[in-house]
Formats: sequence, C-alpha cells, structure tokens
Amino acid sequence: LKPNDGSRRFLFYDIETDGLDATKFLFGVVMDMEGNHQTFYSAADMRRRIENEAVWLGENSELHVYGHNSNRYDIFSMFTAPELLNMNIIGTNDMTRIIAAQQTIVHPMGTGTVWWCDNTSLHPNCRLSELGEALGGTYRATFGNESSDWPEEHIAYCVNDCEVLRLAFLQFWDTINELVGSSTRTYYPAWTSSSNAWRYWCMTA
Repeated sequence: LKPNDGSRRFLFYDIETDGLDATKFLFGVVMDMEGNHQTFYSAADMRRRIENEAVWLGENSELHVYGHNSNRYDIFSMFTAPELLNMNIIGTNDMTRIIAAQQTIVHPMGTGTVWWCDNTSLHPNCRLSELGEALGGTYRATFGNESSDWPEEHIAYCVNDCEVLRLAFLQFWDTINELVGSSTRTYYPAWTSSSNAWRYWCMTA
C-alpha cells in the first residue's frame, strides 16, 4: 500500500445513454470527494472538465476517476478504442479487463495525469444497486420513461449512482486502513480487491 502523500485526488462519474451504445451520450455526472457534482450534456465537455482538473493539479499529482463497469462501457463515450489502447493500461493477464488506464495530458498550461479506474476492480461481482443497499441508501434501480428533456429525476438517478460510488470507495479506503491498524487514511487503496488483500497479508503476517 502506498502512503497517502496528498498527491492523488479522486472523482466519480456516471453516464446515461440512448440504449446500450456508449457513444449515444445523453448526459453525465461528475462528483468529487466531498459530494459536489456537475451535470454535462456533452461527453466532450465532461472529458474536458476532468482533463482540466488534472492539469490544474499539476504534473506531480494524479487524478483517479472511478465509474462502475466504466472501463467496459462508460469510458467509450469519451474515448475511442484506439485512444484507450494507446494509454498505459493495467489489465488482467489476458487483457480481457482493463483495471486502470493512465492518460497523460499535455496542455499549454501544464501537464496532468488521469487514471481511469473501474469500481468493479474493488467490488467485483457486485452490482451498483447491491452496493447502494449495503450502504443503507435508497438506490433506485430504474427510472421513468426516457425523455429528450432529461427531467430532474433522471439526473437525480445519475447523481445517486455517483454518490454510491463515492461512499463505497470511501468505505473501502477506510476499511483497508483499519485492517492495517491505521485510524486515518494513511495509505491509498491498491488497484484491485485481490491486490489489497495481498498487501494486507504482507503488512500483517
């Protein structure tokens, strides 16, 4: 486990699409660690907002962005497959699953790093609705009929997804630190549940 040196910032995102095609983007929500969120009606605008924060943080920091099953679906609303494969990828041995993809942004204002992460690496075989229920929230698995106006209830559903992601991540982070005897977030979580288990064993055996 890497010590928490303050160099990482975390965001959470979710998108809604027209059918099961990530390129048919309707809207998306990005939420920060404190629960503040923004809604975007363009995938390009959402990507730009995330990349700009990474540049603002600077070259010595990293922005870790989590979605649920996002490296199999959501991320393709913002990147093509060739763009994604040109990133520095951490994946399974057979590369059938992308655990995290490192994007380096070179901007006139500076350089930034985004790690596109997938919550299913920390909570495998767990539906987002199950995480919401485990957290004691009021997770709604469905919403009303589609509407081109994207009413507030649809956006609230997307915000709720991000809130579940945020709370589940924070609880995971706290649990890992408690297991190794830290009462604060002294260490960052590793990429996957199995790698966190391995590091816990190494630190406590």
